[in-house]
Amino acid sequence: MNLHDLANILRGDASPDKLLKSISAEVSAYREAFRKRGSSRPIYVTEDNFHFVVGRDEVKRLCSSFLNGVINEWELQYLANAIDLSSSFAIEDEEISEAISQLADPETNHPLNTVSVRGICERL
Repeated sequence: MNLHDLANILRGDASPDKLLKSISAEVSAYREAFRKRGSSRPIYVTEDNFHFVVGRDEVKRLCSSFLNGVINEWELQYLANAIDLSSSFAIEDEEISEAISQLADPETNHPLNTVSVRGICERL
């Protein structure tokens, strides 16, 4: 996944459709890794030397994509992990960092569903 494409989606400058098609195999591999307890979960990214600050609006946009059925729970987790793990993304503050962590790691926090994602969004 090209992280610049993800930044454009977070900014609201692009629809997730094209990116989702390009990462469908990656998300499938990520999902399959969850079936194997203790396995690593691959996140494939292409860093293209940019810096993007993720704030409330960007997290809300990501949550809204899930709540509106544009992305599914596995795509949401995958994208949140890419944001969390990449040096191209800077998190605005601790509250945003916590929201990204909750979206990226539902095994530790809670399952991702409309209730939990709406709650994350409303707390921002």
